[in-house]
Amino acid sequence: MKKVVSLVLTVCLSAFIFIIPSSAEQPPFVDMTEFIIVDFKDGWFYYRVLEEENTLYRKRPDDSWSMIVADDVSRYSSFHISGDWIYYNSVSDYKLYKIRTNGSDKTKLSDEEWLFVMEESGDWLYCRESSSGGTGFSKMRKDGTEYTKFTDDDYDLIEFIDVVDDWIYYYAVRYEYEGAITEYESNVLYKMRTDGTEVTELCDKTDRYIKAIIDDWVYYIKFTISSGMNLHRMSLDGTNDTLLAEEILQDFLIDKDWIYYQQLFYPRKGVNKIRLDGTEKTNLGFAALSPLNIFIQDDWIYSCYYSLDYSTGRYDNHLGKIRTDGSELTDLSDNANHIYAVEDNWIYYQEDSIDVIDDRGYDYHYPGKIYKIKTDGTKKTEIVFPLTLVQEDTYNNNQETNPKTGVADSAVQTVLFGLSGFVLCMTFVIRKRFSM
Repeated sequence: MKKVVSLVLTVCLSAFIFIIPSSAEQPPFVDMTEFIIVDFKDGWFYYRVLEEENTLYRKRPDDSWSMIVADDVSRYSSFHISGDWIYYNSVSDYKLYKIRTNGSDKTKLSDEEWLFVMEESGDWLYCRESSSGGTGFSKMRKDGTEYTKFTDDDYDLIEFIDVVDDWIYYYAVRYEYEGAITEYESNVLYKMRTDGTEVTELCDKTDRYIKAIIDDWVYYIKFTISSGMNLHRMSLDGTNDTLLAEEILQDFLIDKDWIYYQQLFYPRKGVNKIRLDGTEKTNLGFAALSPLNIFIQDDWIYSCYYSLDYSTGRYDNHLGKIRTDGSELTDLSDNANHIYAVEDNWIYYQEDSIDVIDDRGYDYHYPGKIYKIKTDGTKKTEIVFPLTLVQEDTYNNNQETNPKTGVADSAVQTVLFGLSGFVLCMTFVIRKRFSM
C-alpha cells in the first residue's frame, strides 16, 4: 500500500511539473551574425536567418520573441510592405501573393508568374514582370483584380519612377550584348496615362540615371567621359537640361527643398546640400558613409560618418548628428555602419562588420550587431534576436501576456513552481507518515 501511494504521488508530481508551459522559459538568444536585417518598417524589424533562405521573420526592438511572417519569401527577390500587408513573389509557384504583416490572410493575387511590386499609388500596384524574354511592366488593384499589362517582356530593365497627375513616369533599358554587356542600346524615359494609353518618349539618352520627379523636374545623374557622373535636372519633356553640381557623385538624397550629396572619390570634402535649383551650396563638414543613409528630423541630420585617426592613419566610423546648417556636430557612438530608422527619439543602427581570421588563416566576414540609442546619445542597448518563436495570436507582443488568462508568463511560472513545491512537501510528509 505504501509503495502504491508513493508511486501515485510521484507520478502526479512529475506530471504537474511537466505541464509548466515551455513558453515561460527565456528564449535561447543567438549571435547577430546568424541574421540578416532586410527592413525596418513601422516599428518592426524584418529579418532572415542565414540557414533558412526563404523564411521571413519579424520582431519589435524591445520584444524577446520573434514570429514567422511567411516561409516562402525568396531571399533572391524583393518584397513590398504597405500598411498591414506584404506583397511578395512565392518560391512555391512564382506567383504574386499578399500576406498580413502578422502572418495571416495569405492570398494569391495573380496567376501570372514572376511579378514583383515596384511601387504603389492609391489602390494600384505597379509591377515588374520577368520572363526568359526579358522584363515587362504591368499594374493591378491591391486585391489582384484589373490586371493590366503595359509592355512586352523585351526590356532588360524597367524602373518605375512616379505617378503625377494621371501620368506614369518610368524608364526602360535595353543592353547591347557581345558575349557581355557592352553598352546601352537605349535608356528611355517614358510617360503614359495610368490606363496604358498615350505612351510618350520624353528623352532617349544612354547616360542618365533618373532618381526622382519633383515639381515638373526630373532629377538624375548624368554620365560623360569628360566629367564623370554629375547631378543634373531637366524638364519633364526632356528640355532645359541643367547642371546642378560639378562634383563626381554616385547618389543623392532629396529632402523637402534640399538635395544632399557627397563627392564619390577622394579627397572627399564631406556632405553638401544645395537647393533644388542648384543654388545655396553649403558644405556640412562631415563625411557620410552613404549619402542615402541620412535621416533628417527636426533640423537634425542623423548619419553614420567617418573620421581620420591620425595616430593610426585609419578611418573610424561613428554614429552622429549635426544641424542642417552644418553646426553642432555631435558624436553619439563609435563603430557604426548603417542606420535603419530614427523613430520616437530612438536611433536603430548596426555596428561595423566583423572580420575574423581562424587558425587556418581563413578570413570570415560577419555583419555587426544591432543597437538602439537615444537621439541624445544615451541608453545604448543591444537588440538581440531570438531563435524561440511565438505566433502573434498566442502572445501579446507588447506585454508578453497569455491572452487566455491575461497574466504574464513569469507570474504563471512563479505560481506553478510554488504549487509544485507544495506538492513536493506534501509527498514527503505523506511518505513519512506511511513509513511510521
